[in-house]
Amino acid sequence: MPFDASQPGKKEQDGISASGEWMLWSAALVVGVSLSAYGIVKSVALWRVLPIADGWASVSFYQYWLEGRSGLEALIMPHNEHRIFVTRLANLLDFIVFDGVPKLSFGLLLLGHIMLGVVLGALLSCGATRRMQLLASVIGIAFFVSPLQIENLGNFFQIQWFASALLAVGTFYPLAIMSRYSFGVRWLLLGMAMFCNVLGLFTSANGLVVVVLASLMALVMTIRRYERLAFLVASLCSIAFFAQSIFSGNTLARPVAGFAGIIEFVTYFAACLGQIIPTVTGAELAGVAGIIFSSVLILYWIGQCIEDRYPDAVTATLIMMMLASLGTAAMTAFGRAGFGIEQAMSSRYATWSLVFWFSMFAVVSRTWRRNWLRNAGYVGLAATLLLSYIVGAARVPAYQERAEVIDALQHDLRAGSFPEKMVWVYPNPKSLIPILDFMRSRSLSIFSH
Repeated sequence: MPFDASQPGKKEQDGISASGEWMLWSAALVVGVSLSAYGIVKSVALWRVLPIADGWASVSFYQYWLEGRSGLEALIMPHNEHRIFVTRLANLLDFIVFDGVPKLSFGLLLLGHIMLGVVLGALLSCGATRRMQLLASVIGIAFFVSPLQIENLGNFFQIQWFASALLAVGTFYPLAIMSRYSFGVRWLLLGMAMFCNVLGLFTSANGLVVVVLASLMALVMTIRRYERLAFLVASLCSIAFFAQSIFSGNTLARPVAGFAGIIEFVTYFAACLGQIIPTVTGAELAGVAGIIFSSVLILYWIGQCIEDRYPDAVTATLIMMMLASLGTAAMTAFGRAGFGIEQAMSSRYATWSLVFWFSMFAVVSRTWRRNWLRNAGYVGLAATLLLSYIVGAARVPAYQERAEVIDALQHDLRAGSFPEKMVWVYPNPKSLIPILDFMRSRSLSIFSH
């Protein structure tokens, strides 16, 4: 049964007295705020102006922009197998407004992850008391400022990860609720879903998963035929345009092949989801457990739908987010398994891994009325949150070391030298010399006054 407003606030719930419930709520709130503060402080401490890895592409893009070789259409051109409109636009505005100092991009990183946590927390606690809604929002924020995803919180070129998740919610939820409203509001919600759906596809390649899932959602929903047709046409057109990058050869993907490749795909897929466990084997096992359990949930709700017992709009949104997370991990595994299993544990893939675990346990907590089943979802959320901080805290020192090296690099570059340790920020440092000359001549980024 869906979560309802009567569940969270009863004095007799789970045999806990009112005072005991208040103490438990207060303790959980303090833990959530403390973890959130830790994650935010550690992330902000890593913010540096000097680009890292793919971030150098933002400088080249601005150079082409000034020379007239890039127009507005270039914002949606492929970057490897992705189209990263939101990331490119934020980085471009930083160059135009702040001389290449990524103030806007870093602000978006932090506020975007916080917003993602608030939104998913609101879905988890929909129908609960305001006190529980506050707690759910704090826990959601703690989830998505976790240092498990420290790369996405500390690198201004990683906007696409949180943005694609937010846009997925902005696609699924309006679709889920639009049938209950009148004509004008329905079209407003449909327009919002279509906008987020298309923008998500041009924000990250995993937006393709969201487009497919949202199209299936539109096919089975009780909406008017012309509304369904409008959504499907927009989805198909965006897929057709996006597909140009797939067939253009502009990709770094290393797809797998053969039986050995299938094994690589499965292990990569599982480890990508299960990186809340620090070891590769542990992550694989956690990922397999998550895949099995989420499959059970999906089969349960398919059975319920066959019997005309449909999930409420919030639960349906969380189910779709869980499926989108599985699809994202599968897409990543298909394109990246050839790079080795260790890459599956990369911090940049952790955002959607956390979306998976949060959504799955939120679905559990909203699906069953029985206290022990509902509480199992809350326990799963708490365990995932703590594990993400334990594993994430172990990742922080390596990123702090990188930040210290970048500080030294910035000092040497401003002094006019080209330090040997530039390999820390780009694998082929010699190719950065003309880019650095451009930055210096225009007083951009680290050379900004």
